[in-house]
Amino acid sequence: MVVGGQEQASSRGRRAVFDGPTVFASCAWVGRFIVGAAGWVVANHATGCFVLNQTIGRYCACRVVLHLPARVVVNIMDRIAQFKNMTEADPHNEMGHFSLGKAYIDSGQFAEAVAPLRRTLELNPTYSKAYQLLGEALAKSGDVRAAIETLTNGFNVADQRGDRMPRDAMAQLIRELGAKPPEPSRVAPPAPQPQAAAGGDADFVCSRCGRSGGNLPERPFKGELGERIKEQICQLCWREWISMGTKVINELGLQLSDPRAQRVYDEQMMEFLQLR
Repeated sequence: MVVGGQEQASSRGRRAVFDGPTVFASCAWVGRFIVGAAGWVVANHATGCFVLNQTIGRYCACRVVLHLPARVVVNIMDRIAQFKNMTEADPHNEMGHFSLGKAYIDSGQFAEAVAPLRRTLELNPTYSKAYQLLGEALAKSGDVRAAIETLTNGFNVADQRGDRMPRDAMAQLIRELGAKPPEPSRVAPPAPQPQAAAGGDADFVCSRCGRSGGNLPERPFKGELGERIKEQICQLCWREWISMGTKVINELGLQLSDPRAQRVYDEQMMEFLQLR
């Protein structure tokens, strides 16, 4: 039940418009989301679309709230549970910790994202994207000093590795936090990846690592996703996924002949290759 506002229908779902403080009844918290009894998300703490004034039991006083289908929340919560299981089954699984941290960020749970992302960097201190996400999570959790330190360290790691895209993203975040990022090094760019000279596109830039050259000579499998991987992912990142994909199959017990297991595998692959 919504008190003090009018509900409207739209092509993107239900939407509520409020002129002032509004009270929601018969709601329940799911992570950072407030889900109404009818199965609709009536507030998302992560969107910044409203100011949460007060929470008293199951009653929430808010301003300006947007409604989204509850399946959006269910999907995120399922991902969080899935990645928790992965990290518990194998505490040394860097992809599991990274994916868990990213899922927390996607759900607006920035403080919860810090621990798995720090664990990711303990396991792999050269994981440029993990520095970027950890810096973002720390900043949005209110720890600006730690965010700047993390982003600065990550900038230097990414710069040495030639990971230009995460390096430049971290430089922008550092500026937004009121600090000055380091100067990029003057070292020569990384050597072309294997087979880049034989048929590789010199203009190709990997969307995951930001390196040029070394694109896949052909799509790894049929379909739209296979075509996206060919167009966006380099050979090195694809080989990294082949190794990690084997761990995913074994740790989750996936039988790829089952369409549901194939969907889980594809989701893990898109998470790892940052194609979401």
